[in-house]
Amino acid sequence: MADVPEQLQPPDEVQIEPQFGIEVVIQSFSDLAIQVSRARALPTIDQGAGILALCQQLRQGFAKLQQEQVGLQQALADTQKNLQQARADLQQTRGDLQQQLANTQLEVQNLRDENARLERNAIARTRNQSAIRGNTPLEPFYGLDGQLIPGFPATVAVARGLKANRLDPLILALGLQGAGTLADRRDRFMRFIGLPD
Repeated sequence: MADVPEQLQPPDEVQIEPQFGIEVVIQSFSDLAIQVSRARALPTIDQGAGILALCQQLRQGFAKLQQEQVGLQQALADTQKNLQQARADLQQTRGDLQQQLANTQLEVQNLRDENARLERNAIARTRNQSAIRGNTPLEPFYGLDGQLIPGFPATVAVARGLKANRLDPLILALGLQGAGTLADRRDRFMRFIGLPD
């Protein structure tokens, strides 16, 4: 020990025990134990049970929201389907109404045409009622088609002398009954056009 200075060498006879501040260490461990026991109430120390429970509640809430969203999406899809069906039904009804309107307009026009034909024939019948002589001209009639009847007799004499081949088309054009003898059909025709017996 020749190299070590004397001041640093411990005396041989005095043995000094090391002082590590054992009281300080004991006090520190005691404080640490108190702090650890207090920290058990914290979620991270409590093995995350509170956080796990909260996460579970959040998961259940999200699952419920997803189910509600699926239900809402289904309800929306059903509503859209119902609206599309209602729109199609409305368009069908509109089309039906337009068709009914067109049919009604056609029927009204047909009634007007029929009334005009009946009125013209009534006027012709009235004029023909005054025809007495054989050479008196006859007022022509309109057929069911609304047109003047082709081959309508020009005079009383021609009307009285009609044969079956000329009389039958006239009877059909006027919508008269075509049954019976020639004399019956001619009589029916003559009365219809206003000629006296």
